[in-house]
Amino acid sequence: SGKTTLCEALAEAHSTVWVPEYGREYWEKNAGIHHPTELYHIASEQYRREGSYAFLANRVMFLDTTTATTTWYAKKMFDTHLIVPSSRVDTLVLCLNDFPFVQDGTRNSAWAEEQREFYFGYYKSFQGPKVMVSGTVPERIKQIRVLANV
Repeated sequence: SGKTTLCEALAEAHSTVWVPEYGREYWEKNAGIHHPTELYHIASEQYRREGSYAFLANRVMFLDTTTATTTWYAKKMFDTHLIVPSSRVDTLVLCLNDFPFVQDGTRNSAWAEEQREFYFGYYKSFQGPKVMVSGTVPERIKQIRVLANV
C-alpha cells in the first residue's frame, strides 16, 4: 500500500523521524524468517526502536509497521501466537489499496492480495483515531494533514 514511501515523505514534510520496518531489515539480512522465535525478536526490536526514535521526534513520529503485523506473520507462517508489547499508535493511517501490488523481494507473492485485504480490515477495526487516504504520495500527505491535523 506504499507505507514505506509514505512514512519517508511524511517524516521529511514534518521535519521528524519515521521508524522503518525492522522485519524487512531482518528478512533481507537473514534471507527470510525460518523459526517463530525470530518473529518474537523482530516484534521486540520493532517496539524497542519505536521507543528510541521517539526521543528524536519533532512533535510527531511515523511508524512503517506495528508489532501487530509481526504477530499476524507468526500466525500465518508458523501457526503460533506471539505475546509482545503493542506499538504505541495515536492515529492510524489506513492506505487504500488503490494501486497494484509491487513485489520488492521480501513479500510472499502468494499472500500478497490476502495480506493487503487482511491488514486493511484488521487495522480498520482499530478502536483509536484513524484516517483513510488514497491517491499519490503528495495527495496522501495532504489528506493526512487535513484529516489528522498533522
